[in-house]
Amino acid sequence: MNILKVVLLALSVSSSGVFAQGQSVVAKIGMDRGGLVIGADYVMRDTPTEAFLGYFSMHSKDDSAGAPGLTAVGAAFKLSQSFGPYEVYLSPGLGLVSYDSGTEDDLLIGPRLAYGLHAELDRSVHLGFENQKIYSWMGEVEGLVADTFLLSVKFGL
Repeated sequence: MNILKVVLLALSVSSSGVFAQGQSVVAKIGMDRGGLVIGADYVMRDTPTEAFLGYFSMHSKDDSAGAPGLTAVGAAFKLSQSFGPYEVYLSPGLGLVSYDSGTEDDLLIGPRLAYGLHAELDRSVHLGFENQKIYSWMGEVEGLVADTFLLSVKFGL
């Protein structure tokens, strides 16, 4: 247990120096053909225009609409540009997708592309929207598996 504490402390100290521009959490909510979509990003800004992030996204399953349930996790790189109180960004990434079609579950591997806009409400709170596209390269299902518009709220840490 002490080893875990030392590792976590070392990671937090090293990341605070490497990612000196700040960190943030982005909460997301939206709807698609299966119903509710929720997600979150943990963003570690490297420079004012570049960041690295981990993402999580969960899409509801609706058997009557033929919409599969998805859970996606992965890592991404974020390029952004600020224009006054607005930030426009593009975030390509790669991750794993648990795909529940109702008849069977599959593990998919593929890219994610997200792009969006945030408006600064406060120094540490931004409100915006995002389009998230999740693809599969490997697995039973290939191609675009989700294309969702999401409302996003970014909180600076």
